[in-house]
Amino acid sequence: MKNKILYIDCSLAGISGDAFLSSLIDLGVDEERIKQAVDVIAQELKVKNYNFSLQDVLRKEFRAKYLELEVKEDKAYREGKELKKGLESILNNLKLSDRAKEYSRRALNQLVEVEANLHRESLEEVHLHEAGSMDTLVDIICSALALDALNLFEEALFVSSPVALGSGFLEFSHGKVSLPAPATLELLRGKGFLVHGGFVKEELTTPTGAAILGSLVNYCTDTFPKMKIDKIGYGAGKREFENIPNILRVVLGGNYNLFEEPLYILETNLDDVTGELLGYLIDKLMKEGAKDVNVIPMVGKKSRTVNMLRALCDSKDLERLTGIIFKESGTLGVRVIPCSRYLLRREILKFRVKVKGKDFEVNAKIARDKFGDVTGFKAEFDDVSKIAEATDLPLKDVYNIVNREIEKNLKRY
Repeated sequence: MKNKILYIDCSLAGISGDAFLSSLIDLGVDEERIKQAVDVIAQELKVKNYNFSLQDVLRKEFRAKYLELEVKEDKAYREGKELKKGLESILNNLKLSDRAKEYSRRALNQLVEVEANLHRESLEEVHLHEAGSMDTLVDIICSALALDALNLFEEALFVSSPVALGSGFLEFSHGKVSLPAPATLELLRGKGFLVHGGFVKEELTTPTGAAILGSLVNYCTDTFPKMKIDKIGYGAGKREFENIPNILRVVLGGNYNLFEEPLYILETNLDDVTGELLGYLIDKLMKEGAKDVNVIPMVGKKSRTVNMLRALCDSKDLERLTGIIFKESGTLGVRVIPCSRYLLRREILKFRVKVKGKDFEVNAKIARDKFGDVTGFKAEFDDVSKIAEATDLPLKDVYNIVNREIEKNLKRY
């Protein structure tokens, strides 16, 4: 169980790679370590003319950390294979954890894949203009270093607010495009992020910022997560906006003893379907990703017998599962109710037990609290029933024997 939460509040001014890195530095990361990493990146990419600085600035009278990287590149673009090779070389030179390296690779790979798909080029040969600059590797690798320094890969859940994307038009290497940039949309597509246009006609979320979110965040929520606030970091964007402060806020705090998972209840009343159809629909929804499905018998209007179907799902499956309910049940409406549930950490462990002098293997679901202490367990029914058949003992007696054996051996775990 993760005992911390890092909440990334990009609901006002979106997120860019440099603003995210600046906000992490504002949480207390050693600036000199970041500067040393920037030098390593520049050396690997053979960039000689660059200037890196960190300063406190005001954005609409709010203080924030601002990272400025001025680079004069000799190249107009880099190919995907060149950037990925450079990343691996840099990761080998920096002392990063395995999780930090995985995050760095994931973020860059997503960025390269999206650009390749958009321009119908191979992953190796795709020409990366803005995405292939030194800035991109600085944002990704140095944010990995900062998260490592704060020990957040090990300790924290990463939670995002809805993402402000921006609106208007953008001039870049491929001409003029409408905002949000195509790569930004592709990087967030299908990952459960809630998005909105924002409050200014500017680019608020960049492709690098979207890649960082997509590679890092565990879930997105439109309400502030329950947490005990410890630190707040503010990272400033480059431009000044007329109506809002151009600031990304990250909030670091302690997680509650129980992990809260934001979910949705899909609910509809059915008064003209058969039991066979209901059974099929329950199975299909579970196979398609529903967390739970149940049917509640009720009495409806005109004293008709009604079955209320309720399915529990997360945001990424919401639209798809709603479509299945419409298609399979013929209902004309589905109620969508935001909710949350608290979870204990669960895992399946295998135990060897002796019953009537014979050895058997039993799988058991183990529940733990945030400190790793076991709060309960349950032996798998199918395994226990097979032992009952093999030993010709009553099922309840086998359960008692198995539970005693599991409880005795749990101390080893």
